[in-house]
Amino acid sequence: MTRFFDQVPRQLRLLSSIDAPHYPSRHPLGLLPDFRDDPLGVLERIAAKGDLVHFRVLWMNAFLVNSPEAIKRILVDNAD
Repeated sequence: MTRFFDQVPRQLRLLSSIDAPHYPSRHPLGLLPDFRDDPLGVLERIAAKGDLVHFRVLWMNAFLVNSPEAIKRILVDNAD
């Protein structure tokens, strides 16, 4: 049986090829300072942008998947 974390790099490659709206950050550390101050509020604002939203924390690209259908598509339908 394949462990979930073995699939993560493949799933992230799938996400990075999707054209998702970007949640902007004016800080060089991305949204890290915002997460420190109000983590739930940041996630709520990101989620308001759509079902799949791209954002940056430090130097890393991150995606918020905000719909059950998209989560199923990423984790179940694309699993090998």
